[in-house]
Amino acid sequence: MSYRIASWFVVACAAVTCGPVAASARAGGLRATVEMVPAVSLWIAEAPPGTDVLGVYGRLEGRGQSDALQAAALDGVREVRLHVLTRGPSGGGLMQPLARLAVPARGAVDLKPEGVHLMLIGLGRTFAAGQTLKMRLTFARAGVVVVKVPVRRRD
Repeated sequence: MSYRIASWFVVACAAVTCGPVAASARAGGLRATVEMVPAVSLWIAEAPPGTDVLGVYGRLEGRGQSDALQAAALDGVREVRLHVLTRGPSGGGLMQPLARLAVPARGAVDLKPEGVHLMLIGLGRTFAAGQTLKMRLTFARAGVVVVKVPVRRRD
């Protein structure tokens, strides 16, 4: 019994002191492990009414181990895609889908308009500056992480 209590105590303490975590314990509570999820700081660019596509920008920071962003979802949006904008031979932008985005351990990936970013496609409503939305991010190791994403004016 004392091992079970101690295992859950370790998981609870790690969750409180380390911020967002994905914690798991083996049946019986004899062993607990904690995996740090990437730190997430994202924002959605405001757009005029009638816009059907918006970008999501910001930063994903790897903490204790590498991970990969595999998918994202947001209520009221038909689809969220991971894209990269590259320059073609003529200098024009080419938007290409990505299946996943690697987040290095103790490194960072910036999501920006002229590079890797998330695209919200098929907006069911208007997103105005000042709103905060909950987005679900699915990572290969950390699993599903729900983050608050503010809507702000693009500077």
